[in-house]
Amino acid sequence: MAAHQPRIGIIGAGIAGLTLARRLHDAGLAVEVIEKSRGLGGRLAARRRDAATYDHGAQYFTARSEAFRAIVAKAEAGGFAAEWSPRETAQTSPQARYVGTPGMSRFVRGLADGLAIANGKTAQDITCDAAGCWHVATAEGDTYGPFETVVAAIPSPQAAALLGPLDPAFTALDAVTMAPCWTAMLAFKTPLDVPFDVWRAEGEAADGPIGWIARNTSKPDREATPDAWVIQAGTRWSIDNLEREKEDACARLADAFASHLGTLVEGVKVPDVTDATAHRWRYARVITPLGQPFLAAEEKSLYAIGDWCIRGRVEAAWESGDTLASHLLANHQP
Repeated sequence: MAAHQPRIGIIGAGIAGLTLARRLHDAGLAVEVIEKSRGLGGRLAARRRDAATYDHGAQYFTARSEAFRAIVAKAEAGGFAAEWSPRETAQTSPQARYVGTPGMSRFVRGLADGLAIANGKTAQDITCDAAGCWHVATAEGDTYGPFETVVAAIPSPQAAALLGPLDPAFTALDAVTMAPCWTAMLAFKTPLDVPFDVWRAEGEAADGPIGWIARNTSKPDREATPDAWVIQAGTRWSIDNLEREKEDACARLADAFASHLGTLVEGVKVPDVTDATAHRWRYARVITPLGQPFLAAEEKSLYAIGDWCIRGRVEAAWESGDTLASHLLANHQP
């Protein structure tokens, strides 16, 4: 293999994939990242529109381990993250909450610096050549490789489709379950007159159309106007309405949001909506995790990582990528 060619291909530029790529690159290994979206961060996402900016994926993250707290502290020092202390109807977490600044995707900015990343490329097929090296073909007609190692840092159903035909070890992915989430983004002509910035559904209500609401403008380093809100539907509602058109799902969630506000704040008046859109996350929530930090093929040249390996948290995605990095660095020399 020519020295200039990447040795390790990583599919997916979410926090798991970028954490892995960062550590391998810094250790001197040649790495290339293939990402289907134009941006970075996966579900650490921010949607910029003419009227407003919204965090439409993960709403915040916590730092429970000493190692991840150090990562967050470094991001804070670089201006890429800050603690968020919203007003809420009930305390939902004893952990400090952090957000990327000025949008959630900025948290991964430092991880991506200097990496070879091919954006807008959807991995469609992985093949092995006569020399035992892997090649990744994309839906856009490009081929990347040869790679000695390929890592799928994508949701488990997508990893199963790519890796399942290549090695029996990846049948373990069949036991992992993830659920979708519809997210509506609304901006109002004047601020909503409500005494909270966050509300989360509990119990059976968490399966309804309103699972989580947050005033995006309450987060650090966000524009104060317009008053932008993110509404994330409950799991059951998202499953039942998964194939609705975006405009239809947005309208239904906007109506449900207005109705729900009336139950939370008597006499509340909902201002005119100046911006409205929605996003369908097909694989948003981890329901049944794998139960280990990563999954490896029997011959150890194919791997899968993600939050779904451990639990549905940003920190779990970082832990998955970081653990595989340690494993690979113990077995590779630049």
